Amino acid sequence: MPVSPCTDPLRHSDPAALSPSARLVLDAVRGWFDAGGHGTGLCLTLARAGLPAVAVTRLAAALSLIGVSGRRGIALHAPGSAGLSRDEGQLLIALAALQAGEPWRAQRAAAEWLPPRLVPRMIGLLAAFAAALASAGLRLPREPVDETALPPAWPPGRPPLLH
Repeated sequence: MPVSPCTDPLRHSDPAALSPSARLVLDAVRGWFDAGGHGTGLCLTLARAGLPAVAVTRLAAALSLIGVSGRRGIALHAPGSAGLSRDEGQLLIALAALQAGEPWRAQRAAAEWLPPRLVPRMIGLLAAFAAALASAGLRLPREPVDETALPPAWPPGRPPLLH
């Protein structure tokens, strides 16, 4: 799974300031990637929050799609880290946009991660997960993070740095 551990010293955003729903998603995704896309951490974290197994499957499939077909590695902090990478912020923004009925906002994030032919598949997977979050009472604020505070997107053609 191509993941670039994030070591941004600027700490553009503070995960502690996120809503409980956004923190839950962030912690689950960080833990899943930290375990190499294996283990029961994602399932247990989301099941304890009241999400059905099919929702967990949709999120895992979306994350795996990035891992297998991504344009580049995605930048994630380790579980419990302060700071928020652009990719972490974009994922939260995409889920919030889908909950708000604004898939075009989610498409911008997915287009940073995947080739155009796979973006609709990603949106479908994230939309199903976002709907399950909402059904479990876990609504993300419309603007879960300040997008302007996120690090800029990697320039096209620039390989990710692995630290």
